[in-house]
Amino acid sequence: FFFVNGVGALLSVAKPMQFIVVAPVNTKQAGPAKRAVLQTINKFKSRGIDINAIKFDREPAINATREEIERALPAEINMTAATGAEPIAERNARSITNTVRSIMADLPFNVRRMLIGELIKYAARRANTLGTSCLPRGVTPLELFTGQKADMNVELRFGFGDYGQAHFAKVSNTMTQRTTGCIALRPVGNVEGSWKFLNLETEKITTRQRFSAQPMPSDVIDRINKMTRYTMPLVEYDAQQVGSGGKVIPAGRVKAI
Repeated sequence: FFFVNGVGALLSVAKPMQFIVVAPVNTKQAGPAKRAVLQTINKFKSRGIDINAIKFDREPAINATREEIERALPAEINMTAATGAEPIAERNARSITNTVRSIMADLPFNVRRMLIGELIKYAARRANTLGTSCLPRGVTPLELFTGQKADMNVELRFGFGDYGQAHFAKVSNTMTQRTTGCIALRPVGNVEGSWKFLNLETEKITTRQRFSAQPMPSDVIDRINKMTRYTMPLVEYDAQQVGSGGKVIPAGRVKAI
């Protein structure tokens, strides 16, 4: 586990691909920890990746969920010593924490608590798009995980905190509003090249494919700084968003993980 400004995440590193997964948690209690671990396991299972062994820091919350983990997959589970830490995970957690704090220091507005979890995911994805000394030259962890070269035109299209106008999925020839002011958060990772944005009108997170970056005016900075939503936001899905297996997700909202 690691925490940034009170917002926590469970960090996992898959070897030998060096792929980083972060799962947000609000506390180190057993319930949230179990959900975060199972969420991470399912992420690898969805890609057909077999997990042969798991090595954890000796966190009480993780130790309490050991039986559920063993039921989820037939893997060897190793715990570090009582006062020890898993060095690879520790090093990557420190790197992501430094990236998050560097980005926060460079933004013209205060990053609200509701967005720090998204910033942690953004930093982890950036790390996965970079090569490491453990991999062949030109190969990234993201490529090994997805089986495809990362499209840098999508990955680097925006940076976290960029302002602009996100286009609605459906438009008409009337005078109805066609765009809305948003803040860029992170790539979704789907084939359409969508990104997640913070809708400044609703203060909710939305997914869009089209976004026109613009300079950030001072009134937008003031609005973000005055936001009062400190709880985890709802995720707002477009009616046309396509889920796994080509299934269309209906319009509506679901709680963010």
